[in-house]
Amino acid sequence: MKSARVLLIAGVLVLMPLTVFLALNRTSFFDKAASPGDSTEVATIALAPKTQTTKVGEQISYDIVVNTHGRSASIVQARLKYSYTGDKPPITVVDSQGDTTDQIQIQPGDISELNFVTNDVTDNPIPGTDDHEVIIRLTAVPADSAKPFSTDTDVILGTVTLKAETSISDFSLEFDPDETKITAFSDGKDVLLLPSDATLIIEGEKVAPSPKIVSVYPLTGKAGDVVVIEGENFGADQNDSYVQFWETRVGNNGVQSWSDKSLTVIVPEGAKSGKLTITTSGGSGGSPDIFEVAGSSLASSPFIESVSPSQVKEAESITIIGRNFGSSQSTSKVQIGQVPITTFTTWSNVLIEAKVPSGATTDQVKLVNEEGEAFSSTCLVITGTVSSNSTCLSVAFTTIGVGVTDVTNTSAEVTWVTDIESTSQVRYGFTNAYSKTSEKKNITDKVTSHALEISSLSPCATYHFQTISEADGAKVSVSEDQSFNTLGCPTDATVIQQVSTKLSPDVGGIVQLTDSGESLKIDAPAAYVDEESTLQIKKLNSEETFEDLALPSGFEGVGGNVYELNAYGGQDIKLTEFDEDVTVSISYSSADAAIFDEDSFSMRRWNGTAWEELTDCVMDKTARVVSCPVAHFSAYALMGETLSGDSPTTSSDQSDLLADTGETGTTGVGSTVPTTDLNSALQASPLVTGGVGSTIPSSVLMQEDVSSTPQLTNITTGENDLLRLMLFAGLACVIMGFALPFTMRVLEGSPPNEL
Repeated sequence: MKSARVLLIAGVLVLMPLTVFLALNRTSFFDKAASPGDSTEVATIALAPKTQTTKVGEQISYDIVVNTHGRSASIVQARLKYSYTGDKPPITVVDSQGDTTDQIQIQPGDISELNFVTNDVTDNPIPGTDDHEVIIRLTAVPADSAKPFSTDTDVILGTVTLKAETSISDFSLEFDPDETKITAFSDGKDVLLLPSDATLIIEGEKVAPSPKIVSVYPLTGKAGDVVVIEGENFGADQNDSYVQFWETRVGNNGVQSWSDKSLTVIVPEGAKSGKLTITTSGGSGGSPDIFEVAGSSLASSPFIESVSPSQVKEAESITIIGRNFGSSQSTSKVQIGQVPITTFTTWSNVLIEAKVPSGATTDQVKLVNEEGEAFSSTCLVITGTVSSNSTCLSVAFTTIGVGVTDVTNTSAEVTWVTDIESTSQVRYGFTNAYSKTSEKKNITDKVTSHALEISSLSPCATYHFQTISEADGAKVSVSEDQSFNTLGCPTDATVIQQVSTKLSPDVGGIVQLTDSGESLKIDAPAAYVDEESTLQIKKLNSEETFEDLALPSGFEGVGGNVYELNAYGGQDIKLTEFDEDVTVSISYSSADAAIFDEDSFSMRRWNGTAWEELTDCVMDKTARVVSCPVAHFSAYALMGETLSGDSPTTSSDQSDLLADTGETGTTGVGSTVPTTDLNSALQASPLVTGGVGSTIPSSVLMQEDVSSTPQLTNITTGENDLLRLMLFAGLACVIMGFALPFTMRVLEGSPPNEL
């Protein structure tokens, strides 16, 4: 039977290489390849709940839920992001006090085993577009570095509270798959399953706007009389809204009709003369005029009718008009915000004249006497100052399109747009405390398109800034904090992360930047300089840095540990020398220790022409930290010699690994192996393809610790299908090769013979 022999030979030829393959493979390829739905022995991060629905103006919260499934972790890092186009995001992040800002902290979970080292929210405009990407970051490490974090139940890493700003369907709050990770304590590998995102549906119903009273008729009456109040935003129905005659509330039986623009009410018993107030779910609004109740004197509580002029300078005079101030000052107090007024030229029951005190900033005027307290309805603008009172900023106009152009070593031009004509001014400094304020421009001829140059800046420095625009009518618009970097650094490498901190000369202090498990710490002793200083740390892209500043022969950069350090004193002057040495400490990972010869590690400083090795350094191999005393700042990097002369790869090397077609490929841990070794290639790649249309973190597929023996544990779903097909085809050929002669003899009616 020639055909039988052919089938037997074909089956053997198929089965022999499969047998060799399976001998090298430590896991059965009959098992399904891991997919984003599997969680065996891998950690998980998810948002809970998965989907929520809210309304414009309302707040809603998501929990970041973590479960290491018993794995011991050294870092738990969550990076959430969402994108939007234009000036107004569909959602804003809200802190525990209910304030919205792009620099607040999310609420960490109550996990005593963890310390939270990164906790912030940033809104990042994409240059050249109207697009923005908002990044929410929360990173935690074990409180005790010797005790890794582990849990086999779901725990809340943190809570993000959002406020809906505009209606939108299926808004996605996503984890960044490259930056969200759980790092194993044993080997530094990412053991996180693909994180689970969430969606948010924002319906179009808006929170009710504040009511506004336009008129009251009549303006005099007695208890039981009918009064008509006209205005807007009262609401179609009364619901929980109410009306007050000064401090006396109108009962529900006293409301005869209620519509969005008109109310009819009855003057309640006990009402006193004063202004009427309507309170709804959108806020409160007062009448422009006083309603006089027959037989009643004006309410005894103080009331501020107006403050003029609306904008003044320090030491200039203001006039406060109202009632119930008292015939003399006596024990009464008047203040602008929190700053008391001490100089009065006139005081009567209805009028006060006073001088603006030193240190006052734009704020409401407040009067306090024995009968109560009163606030001005508008804010008094103090020229050259910015208010911290949200009430003052709530009446501000809009600032958009804030940007920085023409940046040099010592100058930059700040540009922005306002929706009404206003003045131009910028506050700036090394931190968002802003140590300097520019001269105010466009005071007479106000503009809507603003451009203002700030100069005398320090080279290679990070500056925070904020724009200030003042318009007629005591209106002020202040932009959110932003930052830019001046030129003049040793390298133009991308800044990955940065931090700025002020230190007092009396106590010194510690400044630390931590990113992706690596960190640099500056420990400055007291009196390291004789003035208040600002220390800045910038983590730089190591690949770009070493392209500009060549590595010493035989050395490689350890991990991503490349930093630009700067110190600035008074008047933002760069400090070039310290009175006392500061200690700089750079940490490295266990993975780095496996790649490099730790005894070769050295911290080096760029001296303008080469990487100069620092002396008197101390290495702690247990803590994996190198510490050195330094007398001035520049670019610093940790370098070393790799074991066996191998070179570590960068992240860009790893992402291109599977596309390599040469005979060898780099594994990402310092060794070179044949590219035919799929397992090593897959482990080196940050992502591997798991079947058509899906992407799986390589950590999901690593269910066991990887030994140095070549193996093919990580098989994609498509490869499994092919292997099964080959195995079944080979077995079919062998079976048919044996069965065909037997079948033919039975059909011919002859007893079968042995093959």
